Amino acid sequence: MSGPDQRILTPYPLQRLLTPYPLWLLAEIDGAIAATVDPAVSRPFAEALKKVRALMNGSTAPDARAVADAAHGAAEAARRCVEAMAAKRISAEEVSRLIARIDTWAGVNGWDEATQRYLALAALRQSWAELDPSRKADQDELARKLEEIRPRLQFPAGLDSPGLFDPTRLRPVAPR
Repeated sequence: MSGPDQRILTPYPLQRLLTPYPLWLLAEIDGAIAATVDPAVSRPFAEALKKVRALMNGSTAPDARAVADAAHGAAEAARRCVEAMAAKRISAEEVSRLIARIDTWAGVNGWDEATQRYLALAALRQSWAELDPSRKADQDELARKLEEIRPRLQFPAGLDSPGLFDPTRLRPVAPR
């Protein structure tokens, strides 16, 4: 059996390997860029990224030339977004909104995406603390949450990879 039904009938560990191509390195980046850059610059990037995702998820053997062309287009659109972001000073309010957008763990599909999310939040928390010291209690709460998540991202003893990482281990824990 092949196609989407195979994912439903496959045992859990193998099922995770057959899920659509996640582009984990770009997890949430299109939304984060849209939240901080003019739509005239961010929209072409979101559309280019959508095209890459569609090509990668459309077949078990996507056309290499089409994917390469789409990826080059996405890279060029990303370059324009980075230039726009570099020219803009992001406010404490925008940083706070980015944190709220990224600080959701329910949709995390694997270790790579979780680690990218953790690293983004750690950097944003530092920026937020510098931009808005009056929100120290909220910033300390985010730091506490990140300190709680960090050990869950470490490789298991004896492995040099995340092994069979379980993203449900990242669910937020109630404040102390």
